[in-house]
Amino acid sequence: MYPTELTEFLRGKTDSLRIFKSGPGTRALLARDLVDRGQNVVMVVPGGRELKESQAILSMLLDIGGDPHAPVWEKGFTVLPPYPARHPRPEEWADRWAALYSLMYGKRLSACL
Repeated sequence: MYPTELTEFLRGKTDSLRIFKSGPGTRALLARDLVDRGQNVVMVVPGGRELKESQAILSMLLDIGGDPHAPVWEKGFTVLPPYPARHPRPEEWADRWAALYSLMYGKRLSACL
């Protein structure tokens, strides 16, 4: 089902894997597969549009049956919002602190976007 490099990674033959030229759906499906196998996943996307697309797809795949009002650290994945370097505002830090708390104290395996 997967290319050779990915299969070797999934079998534990390599420590990390970088994926290029794939869409958000492909990356999200791979993230779901890895989380199901007990792996933590970190996805890095280049911009705000890609962040929103990936977040929407991961919501469908990793938060199935989850409580939409659950705290961030109990959700299927964590989104670390971008830091606006030019005009940071205090209210933007609430989501960032929640994501950082989730990464540090979360109790289950998850993905980070």
